Amino acid sequence: MKEVNHHYALMKEESLRDTYMVDSDYEALNAKLLDTLKHLMFSLMLHAEFSMIESAFKLKEKQLSKSKGKADRVELVLKALLRCRNLFEAKHEVAKILVAVRKREALLNNFEAELYSLSAQEAKTTYFALLKLGFRVWNQIDRLRVDNPLLNRPFVLGGSNV
Repeated sequence: MKEVNHHYALMKEESLRDTYMVDSDYEALNAKLLDTLKHLMFSLMLHAEFSMIESAFKLKEKQLSKSKGKADRVELVLKALLRCRNLFEAKHEVAKILVAVRKREALLNNFEAELYSLSAQEAKTTYFALLKLGFRVWNQIDRLRVDNPLLNRPFVLGGSNV
């Protein structure tokens, strides 16, 4: 992620871009960006989406190599860098959701196992903690769907589509 932010800062600032980037660097950076996108998208099970993005990226790259338009090349790289950043953040958000789901499931299993030995107040407290954690997971999933349209697909939790 640090490398993506570093390259983004270089590409965004014209004086830095002209100082540190030469034409051969764009090709190497594009190859590295595609590898990074592939890794991130495959880890999020976005295989078909990566294929579409890869073919569009390579087509655009081929067109730009013929036209020698430096501003268009910069725009292509910036878009890829932003996509890498967004997918990296989405991957970590998915991990947070999965950890929260596992925590909720453990709490639920513990609650079910000790339900008859708990006092009414303890049962009520645990039940509300389960509700709060479930609501938090629901909101995280909803936010992930809004922030990352590529991930806006059915999310099955407990046998039902959330």
